[in-house]
Amino acid sequence: MKRKNLIIVCLLILCFFHLSANCKREDKTSTTEKYSRFKPGQLWTDEDGVPIQSHFGSVFYDDGVYYWVGQNYIGGPTIPRGSFPNQPFTWNFNTGISIYSSTDLYNWKLKNIVLNETSFEPQSLLQPLNLIGRVNIIKNDMTGKYILMGVLLSPDFLTINDVVYAISDSPVGPFEFKGKLKWKNAPNLTEDIWDSEKLTGKRDSPERIRGWDMELFKDEDNRAYLIVGHGANYIYELSDDYTSVLKGALMEGVEGEAPAMIKDNNTYYIFESQLTGYQANSNTYFTSDNIWGPWEPRGKFARGKNEETTFESQVAHVFPLVNCPGKFIFISGKYNEVSGGDILDLQEIKHIWLPLDIDRKSKSVQVNWRDEWTLDELE
Repeated sequence: MKRKNLIIVCLLILCFFHLSANCKREDKTSTTEKYSRFKPGQLWTDEDGVPIQSHFGSVFYDDGVYYWVGQNYIGGPTIPRGSFPNQPFTWNFNTGISIYSSTDLYNWKLKNIVLNETSFEPQSLLQPLNLIGRVNIIKNDMTGKYILMGVLLSPDFLTINDVVYAISDSPVGPFEFKGKLKWKNAPNLTEDIWDSEKLTGKRDSPERIRGWDMELFKDEDNRAYLIVGHGANYIYELSDDYTSVLKGALMEGVEGEAPAMIKDNNTYYIFESQLTGYQANSNTYFTSDNIWGPWEPRGKFARGKNEETTFESQVAHVFPLVNCPGKFIFISGKYNEVSGGDILDLQEIKHIWLPLDIDRKSKSVQVNWRDEWTLDELE
């Protein structure tokens, strides 16, 4: 009976906010803007004049086009923490994953919203309250398939806490949802080790592919890796078709969450946020000459206004510019948080894009604040 009542409440909330969100979308499509420069932390709209919905996402390049993928918040409510049992953070209903395309990185066109078909059926992983976050897409050059991978979480972070994936013949979908990522083509560990980790300090076994903040990284030899971080960080090498894990290990020396990885001049860099929920902190980075480590902590990288809180934001992704070797763009999300667990409106999260500068001799990194900038400044 309790489950039936919860379903009815969820349906009523969904209907109400679907109508109100549609009204908001119509209001915001009245004007459009053509961009020729980046303005970090300010409102950024797509070619239809709608605020870009690619939260907790990433950027990848394919055949002359950049794609920006992330969570879509339009069409669902902002749900204060504590609205559902054991819900520690502000939440929203699953309204899908947005995929945008661009050839200049300034102006983005919404191409598709995928994995937004949810079900209350008990056997369905894509429940209305289960969110897919930290989404990455990479292309498998051997199969020609595009692999979308993200973390699937329930509001309590316990009922569902897994890495899931989907496959498509196109970078913009449709994507066929395949379910949980497997360990050597077999289901990963299902017992809940998280309780023992919290109570005793024991870490997960690598075979338990936990669905915390994640990143996909494709190396120059086309081998692909999954990095999962929540305090301790784990790295997993994916199978040749990128649909299963071959092996995994603890990343010695790396701590934090929201991992983002790049490689430059044979050095690997990984960027992390500290564990403060939505509350901004001083993000840090680590370096290694081997993707399996060991890793050297290097301290903070933000410089300028609000550098102690990484510009009042949290790292989301770092990606290379295809036509500018050795040049990278740092992406973070700026939250209007009430506390470490609450933000007023998930739709108000702003995107921050800034150049990432690497000193190859010292292997040191800086991200300097700029009120606005252009790609021409990187050449």
